Amino acid sequence: MANIGVSQPYFAMYANSNGTTTYTGLKKLGKAVNVDITTEGKDPEMLYADNGPAESLPMFGGGTATMEIDELELDVAKDILGLRTPTGETGVIFDADSMAPYVGLGFIVKKVHNNVIKWRVVLLYKCQFKVPDFSIETQGETVSFQTPSIEAAILRDDCIPAKWSQWNDYETEAAALTALQTDLGQ
Repeated sequence: MANIGVSQPYFAMYANSNGTTTYTGLKKLGKAVNVDITTEGKDPEMLYADNGPAESLPMFGGGTATMEIDELELDVAKDILGLRTPTGETGVIFDADSMAPYVGLGFIVKKVHNNVIKWRVVLLYKCQFKVPDFSIETQGETVSFQTPSIEAAILRDDCIPAKWSQWNDYETEAAALTALQTDLGQ
């Protein structure tokens, strides 16, 4: 199936107790513009015996999710980056005490195969966002839309066996969205 779109990025706070993962505080990250997932450690480790390869074991070594969204709202930044709001104000403060929490992260990929549209939910079980870089340019004679990118480390969850992602396909976007929200604790 070919990917033809991305939508509905959601996150929820991650918690694990005795091997049971739960998510709370489901919230939309923004409107999806672009998603880029890269993984590390996917090349198999090889055991050589009798002068040749005898066993291989591909291991997930982490990854990065980079999400370009339409806007990073202050309340979302506060949640995913562990920021605080100054007393009596509405903004956020980036300081040395800020600690990004672990979150579950998911989105929907629109796909087509043989003229049939499907909707794939991609769930990343445990992620941790980092303070975003940004670049802004002045408006000239024409408007140039500039959208923020936010990057998160992808980790294995704390279950046995440890998981890091799940994909499921649905016939409609509505069914995919319901499944995504349910997966993230709604």
